[in-house]
Amino acid sequence: MSTKTYTARTFINKNMDIQVYGVSLLVITLFLQVSFLQKGMAYETTEGVNDGTDTNQQVRALLVPNKEAKISSQMNGRIASLNIKEGESFKKNDILVTFDCDEPLANLKSSKAQYEIAKTTYQIQRKLNNLSAGSRLDLAIAEADVEKTKAMYDYNQVMVKHCTIYAPFNGWVVERIANEYENVTYGTPLISIIDNEPLKLDLFVPSEWLSWLSVGKYFQLTIDETRKNYQGVIKKIIPKVDSASQTVAVKAYIANQPPELIAGMSGTADFTKQGL
Repeated sequence: MSTKTYTARTFINKNMDIQVYGVSLLVITLFLQVSFLQKGMAYETTEGVNDGTDTNQQVRALLVPNKEAKISSQMNGRIASLNIKEGESFKKNDILVTFDCDEPLANLKSSKAQYEIAKTTYQIQRKLNNLSAGSRLDLAIAEADVEKTKAMYDYNQVMVKHCTIYAPFNGWVVERIANEYENVTYGTPLISIIDNEPLKLDLFVPSEWLSWLSVGKYFQLTIDETRKNYQGVIKKIIPKVDSASQTVAVKAYIANQPPELIAGMSGTADFTKQGL
């Protein structure tokens, strides 16, 4: 009888030990899960806050000229002179293109003569009108003829000016589209030019960078073509976010820009480094 009682108590004790062990294991498991969950939440919170120290702060950048223009013909005519070649430099107000101007000059001379005749006729009609020897209608017609011939004279003066194209700024010829002795029409592209001022940098950065990116911030620029590093500086941040790409246009420049850099080169802007 005592043996059976002892066996039952032993069984009960063992069963209680197993329950206690199971509860302890469950508590430890829950503790570990909560601990890992808290760590994961903390990691996600830290990752979601960009304080400007994120290691992935690289974007592509493009070197562009400050000024560029495609010079087109402002008249119908034959190109008389286009001596400047691709890659050559020029100064502001240098002659870039000249046209055969014989016809415009002849038109200018003719219109000037007609204008002078109209002015003389008007003066005569006004004197006659003052003497009551002329009609008001003749005077009005003479006055209108002066305005018409002057307008034609002014127009031909403009056409003569279009015979010569002057450089609008200091720069370089990057493309010669037309050639000497070719007949072109109004609006025909002739040459493409760029200025010789320090180049600009065009960048597009994620809009979330606006929380720390500012004008005057330095960064390292690595140009693909030269494989060298340069120091870039933010000059302007365009105040508009592109809704499709969630990016912002940024304008920058290169400090102490060397002459080896030319328009069209591209590279990588690294905002975790300040360059040279």
